[in-house]
Amino acid sequence: MKLVWCPETALKAYVDAVKALAERGLEERSVAELVSAMAGGWKAQLVVEAWARDAGAATGVGLRAAVEHVRGRHVCVVPDEQWAAEYVGAMRRAGSSVEAESVAVGEAEGAMRELEGVDLMVVDCRRRDAKTVLREVRPGARGMVV
Repeated sequence: MKLVWCPETALKAYVDAVKALAERGLEERSVAELVSAMAGGWKAQLVVEAWARDAGAATGVGLRAAVEHVRGRHVCVVPDEQWAAEYVGAMRRAGSSVEAESVAVGEAEGAMRELEGVDLMVVDCRRRDAKTVLREVRPGARGMVV
């Protein structure tokens, strides 16, 4: 079995992400809009975001809008509690709630091992451990989009 593209779901996820980002007045929306369409179009059930400091909340808001269409799950991976607090703060300032289980805290090796079946992986290249995150990710049975 493999990931199959669904243009209708991609469009719905994209439109909802555009609306959510515009309502919150978030900058740097183009990447968030693109990855939300990808998450929706591939009907990703587990979307993992490797967030970097100062990245803001736009990508997270867009991904959350997308996973609602496919009843999926969005998890943000951060290396420590300080980064987790910054991520949660950025999301809350953007008007998005964050549940405790949607933030995985720990070094890339450990955090990624706990997340099995990843369908879509979004890695901020500004993270020093970006290569390790990608090496440790466990793709889903249908494949994975990076």
